[in-house]
Amino acid sequence: MELVLNSYSISLIVFSLIALFLAGLVYNRIGLVAKWFAACMAVISIWAAGYGISIAQNTIGEMIFWINVEYIGIVLTPTIWFVFVLKFTGRDCKLNKTIFSAFFGFAGLSLLMVWTNPLHHLHYADYQIQHAAGHSWLLSTPGPWYYIHVAYFYTLIASGIYVLIKSIRLSSGVFRQQSLVILIGALVPWAANVSVIFRTGVFGHIDSTPFAFLISAIAIGIGFLQFKLFDVVPMARDKVINVMREGWLVLDPQNRIIDFNPKMAWIMQKESQNLSGLHFGGLEGAKQEEVDYLLDLSHENDVDVEVEIGNELFSFEVTCKTIKENNSNKGRLLIFRNITQYKEDQRKLQQQSEELKELNVTKGRLLSIISHDVRGPLAVLTQILEMSGRGELSEDDLKELLPKLGENLNNITGFLDNLLVWAKSQFEGEMISPKMFDISTEIRKNIGLLSATVEAKNIKVFFDEKEEFLVWADPNMIRLVVRNLLGNAVKFCRPGDEIKFGITRKDEHVEISVSDSGIGISEENLERIFSSETFTTHGTEMEQGTGLGLMLSKDFVTKNEGKIWAESKVGIGSIFYFTIPIAPKSKEASLYHLHNY
Repeated sequence: MELVLNSYSISLIVFSLIALFLAGLVYNRIGLVAKWFAACMAVISIWAAGYGISIAQNTIGEMIFWINVEYIGIVLTPTIWFVFVLKFTGRDCKLNKTIFSAFFGFAGLSLLMVWTNPLHHLHYADYQIQHAAGHSWLLSTPGPWYYIHVAYFYTLIASGIYVLIKSIRLSSGVFRQQSLVILIGALVPWAANVSVIFRTGVFGHIDSTPFAFLISAIAIGIGFLQFKLFDVVPMARDKVINVMREGWLVLDPQNRIIDFNPKMAWIMQKESQNLSGLHFGGLEGAKQEEVDYLLDLSHENDVDVEVEIGNELFSFEVTCKTIKENNSNKGRLLIFRNITQYKEDQRKLQQQSEELKELNVTKGRLLSIISHDVRGPLAVLTQILEMSGRGELSEDDLKELLPKLGENLNNITGFLDNLLVWAKSQFEGEMISPKMFDISTEIRKNIGLLSATVEAKNIKVFFDEKEEFLVWADPNMIRLVVRNLLGNAVKFCRPGDEIKFGITRKDEHVEISVSDSGIGISEENLERIFSSETFTTHGTEMEQGTGLGLMLSKDFVTKNEGKIWAESKVGIGSIFYFTIPIAPKSKEASLYHLHNY
C-alpha cells in the first residue's frame, strides 16, 4: 500500500489523533456520561482517519477498503451521539434494551450494506476514482440505502441537538454553559458534513469535516479548562438532591438505607449520620400495610402515606421504583412528596362544593314553597279584595268570607314564621344558646297560644303534668318544636278528637310525646315527614301544610343533641316523640340558689 499524502489527508489524520487524545481524557473522567462522550469522539476519529487515509490512495480497491473502515465511525456516530445527549441531559429514562438493540442493530445493518455493496449496489449504485491537484477521491452515485442511512443519520443528530437546545432553555448557570459548549462542538462538524453530502463544501470534493474538528476540539478544550466539563455533574446531583423538597430514599435488596437526602432524614426524624446502613422498617404513625406496600418490589405505583412528625400528621404521596440491573433487583427508590396542604385544600373544596349544593337545593326549595304555598292563598285573598273593590261582593258575602280569610291569614303568618326561621338556619347557620328551663312550662304556654284554634275545632288538649322537668337546650328552638307539633296535631284532628302531651325521664334525656286521635299519616308520608323533601298536605278542614315545620323541628332537636320520631296509623291517630338533654345537676343547684337568694 503506497500512501500519497497531501495536506487534506495529513490534516485529517492529525485531527483524528487529537480527537482520540481528547477521547482518552474524557474517558478517564468519573461517570457514565463522560464515557459515552469519549466513545463518540473515538468513532468520529475513526471516521476522520479512515477518510484521510482513503484520499491518500491511488487504487480503487485500497480506497474502498479504507472507506469501509471509515464507515465504522460513520454508522456509530449518530447512535452514540444521541445516547450521550440523553444521558447528559438526564432524559435517558426510556432507554431500555429494546431501544438500544434497535439503534445499534440499524448501525450494524448499515455497515453490512456498505461492506457487501459489490453484491447488491444498494448503498453505492456506482463509483469511480478521481485524480486532480495531487490528490484522489471516490466519486460515487448514491443508491437507495444511502438515502435511508442519511435520513437515519440526521434524524438522530437533529434529535440530539433538539434535546440539547431544550435543555439549554430549561437550565441555567454552569449546566447551561456546558450544554452550549457541547452544542457548538456538535453543530460545526455536522454542518460541515451536510455541505459535503449535498456537494456544497468549500473544498470541492474533499470532506470539510476534519477542519470542523478543529473548532470542535477547541470548544471541548474550553469546556475542560474553563467549565471542567462533566466534573460538575456529581456535584450538581448532590446539590439538587440536598435542596429537593421531596424526601429521597434508596434501599438495597435487604431494605437497608444506602442513600437519602436531608428532607428524608426530617421525615424519619433521625440524625443524618445515623441513617446510613439502618434497616428501613417503617415510619412513625404510618400503617404497617402502607409500609409493606412501599417495600413490595412488585408495586411501582404512587401511594399515599400518613406520617406523624413532631406530634403533627403529614400526608405524603410516595413514588416507588424498583432499581434493576441485568434483570436483577438492586434496590428500591422511594420519593416522598408532601401533599398535606393539597389534601387540606381538597377537603375544603369538597366541603365548599357540598355547601354550595345544599344552598342550591335550599334556594330551589325556598322558591318552590313560596310560589306554591304562599302565592296561592295570597292570590285568593287578592282576588276577593279586587271583587269587593269592583262591587261584585255584597256586605253579607264579605261577612261570610271574613272568618275564612282570617283563618287563611293566620295559617300564612304561622307558615311564614316557620319559613323565615328555616331560611335563616339554612343560609346563616342557626346559633345555639342552650339554657336551663322547664319544658312543662313551655308546653302549657304553647297550649294557651293555640287555645282559640283548638276551641274552634272542638278539640280537647290534655296535659296534666305538674312536676318541673328541667332541661338543657335552646329554649327558642324547643319552643318552636312544641308549637309545630301541637299545630300539626290540631290540623289533622277532627272535631271531638283529643291531643295528649306526655313527659318521661329516660337516662340523661327527657322524652316528650304529642299524641292525637286524628286521621293519622300514611306509611308513604310517614317515611318522609322529617326529610328535606317538602310536600303539600291538607288538614281535616283543608288547612294547608308543607312539612316544613317538621323538617325544621328535626333540625332543631338534632342540634340540641336530641332525637325525634313518629308513629302513626291511618284513621287511628299519630304520636310524635322527641328527646332533649336533662339539665346537669350543677345547673339545677345554681338555679336553686338563685331562686332562694
